[in-house]
Amino acid sequence: MFIEKITICNLFAYYGKMEVEFKKSEKQNLYCIYGDNGFGKTSFIRCAKLLFFGAGIEEAKIPDAIQKFAPSVKSAKKLLKGDSDIWYGILNKVATKECQEEFFVSFEGDLGGKDFSLKRSFVNIYGEIQEKLTFKLDRESFEDGDAQERIDRILPPNLVEFFFFDGEEIGELSNNLRQEFQEKIKDLLQINPLEILIKQIEKYKDELISNQIADKEQQYRLQQKIIDKEACENNLKYNDERLKETIFVIEQKQDKIDQKNREIEKLSADLNREYAELIAERNEFDKELISYKEKLKESIKNVIFVSNEALLEDLKAEIQNLQSKKSLYDIEVFKKILPEFKEFINEELKNNEIFEVLDIKSIEYIIDKFPHKLENKESTHSFITYNELRILETSLARLENVNLAQDIKDIKDIKKKLASVRNGLYELSGDDNTREKQKALQEEIEALKNEKSKQEEKNEEIKRTLTLLEAQKEELSKVIYALKQGVNTERIDDKLKFLKSLNESIEKYKKELNNKLKDELHRLILESYKKLLPNDNINNLSINENFEIELKDENNEQIVVENQSSGQKQILAIAIFWALSRLSKSNLPLIIDTPLSRIDSKNRKNIIQNYYASSSQVIILPHTGEIGMREYEYAKSYIAGLYKIENPTNRQQAKIKKVFKIEEIL
Repeated sequence: MFIEKITICNLFAYYGKMEVEFKKSEKQNLYCIYGDNGFGKTSFIRCAKLLFFGAGIEEAKIPDAIQKFAPSVKSAKKLLKGDSDIWYGILNKVATKECQEEFFVSFEGDLGGKDFSLKRSFVNIYGEIQEKLTFKLDRESFEDGDAQERIDRILPPNLVEFFFFDGEEIGELSNNLRQEFQEKIKDLLQINPLEILIKQIEKYKDELISNQIADKEQQYRLQQKIIDKEACENNLKYNDERLKETIFVIEQKQDKIDQKNREIEKLSADLNREYAELIAERNEFDKELISYKEKLKESIKNVIFVSNEALLEDLKAEIQNLQSKKSLYDIEVFKKILPEFKEFINEELKNNEIFEVLDIKSIEYIIDKFPHKLENKESTHSFITYNELRILETSLARLENVNLAQDIKDIKDIKKKLASVRNGLYELSGDDNTREKQKALQEEIEALKNEKSKQEEKNEEIKRTLTLLEAQKEELSKVIYALKQGVNTERIDDKLKFLKSLNESIEKYKKELNNKLKDELHRLILESYKKLLPNDNINNLSINENFEIELKDENNEQIVVENQSSGQKQILAIAIFWALSRLSKSNLPLIIDTPLSRIDSKNRKNIIQNYYASSSQVIILPHTGEIGMREYEYAKSYIAGLYKIENPTNRQQAKIKKVFKIEEIL
């Protein structure tokens, strides 16, 4: 089957007649309809399911797959029109307010080389609602019941979920793989009809034998025993299912208990680790503080007022001033040494002939005037004597290399950090929040243990019931056998032999089919899973007679499905879907909403390039968070068409338009 056009008219979020065309491409099979959450992606896939299942108006019973749209709504009419605030309805609200008449969904395309058209419409919606189904295949046309029968052959109801599904729904389904898939597999592989046929043969044999009994009382007794045995078998089957359910619930409760215990252990471990980390941090800070204090001692030896930066700057300025100017003190010193200086000059002049031509009195006069000249020169007053300048300069030079201010700052910072660590230790020592969490978890564990204990009691009760029923069945079998032995079966021996032979043949066929399907299913599921998630802890799996799946690790140890991550469970569910669709040999399109909902980025490539690329036509409805530019690059070579859902703020007028560049979307 290839869908060339989908038309939705006034259903769910789609207002008016909305058509989407899918052009067939030989090498490309993927059609991406992008839409934000709440814009109409779910509406689209629900319309596809509605087309094949219907709303159950004529049958007065909503099909299970459609009931999932609104589990609390039990009336097909309310499902269509809505039920106050619980459910808005299948029919578009804007269209019904405007009293529009057309409400339908249709697929058109190619089916086995023939043109087909399938349309489901809802008419007379303002009166007694009717549901109409039309199926056209080339020149043949079928209506309602006949049409439903024909499309059920093309896409059996038990197959619909494997081809039209929501990533979120499959995520939920994957949480109960053991039970959900067991029934689906048996339905899909047509195992149940064989079991029904075997029962029918046994029933017919019993009727033949019963009819041969002349004694009416004995005949009634045999018939009653057969009915009792059948009821006993049904009861056994019912209790066997109950036993499986209780075992499953017990395992679930134990898994949750283990999980809560791990959470408590983690809380304690985190607390202890955090406490140890804070102690180590405190010790480290203590060491640093001692180190800084030692440095501080050295710094203080060299400077007194080091923390007074203004004073230091003034001192530097004073020294520079003194170096450039002479003080009165200098002049007084010069006056004191002047007599000796004169005498020294006279002696020098007398002793040196070169100065004889000079007037000594003139020289003395000049020298005498020199102090007056010094007095007239600008002078300064300072508390620092000139002979102390060199010492101060040396001290200041040493002071510039002292990090006392930084040492003090570092010590302050370390003390703040230590205070913070001490607060942390104090809080941890009395961590009420952690204790509250541990207490809450412990209460949950106790509640789970109580629930588990009740289930175990229920389990034991069911086991006792099963033991009694087995004994009852065995006793009834003996009575029935004894009653049959007294019956003359000459006239029906041939029929009985034939039925026995038929029964044996069907049993043999069922066993061979089971083994073949089990082997094939095992191979396909494992092969599909390895393609989707190659580097995983699941190394193998086993499928028992009842088609229950058990996962194995590399050591052939069982893996509890419920303990796997959401992504792993979803990939396993997809692998089973994929395997079953391949096993069914149905060449049908896939329509998938939120296709990568719980899949992490590193595994998306495998799903896109293996699962999606393997089908003849795949229509996916992602949001931009699922298939962004990176995922688009993975899918690019398979994409035959890009589309975008647009919807105004009222979310009741969705339209799908074709786009030609991914940049129009991303």
